[in-house]
Amino acid sequence: MEIVGKPLSLNQPDIADLYEILLRHFPNLYLLEVDDRIARQAAELRVKYRLKIPDALHVATALRANATAFITNDEQLKRITELDVIGLNDFLPNRH
Repeated sequence: MEIVGKPLSLNQPDIADLYEILLRHFPNLYLLEVDDRIARQAAELRVKYRLKIPDALHVATALRANATAFITNDEQLKRITELDVIGLNDFLPNRH
């Protein structure tokens, strides 16, 4: 949903299609459908951490897949304690 949103908003459905194809064939990546257990856990995470719905769904899905880490650009997600949240900024060199 989030990955194809930008190209769709720019009226570039061909780019959105390409993103979907790349995700389906990306090595060591598998996609899970949101089921009732993921939805319930997402609701619980949303309440507990005051998350946006997409963030809650992403984290709940990661937990359902037994992920041990979650990589994000969103520093606010680091408050989640159910798995190790890694910020991409943690890998940038210090800029003084």
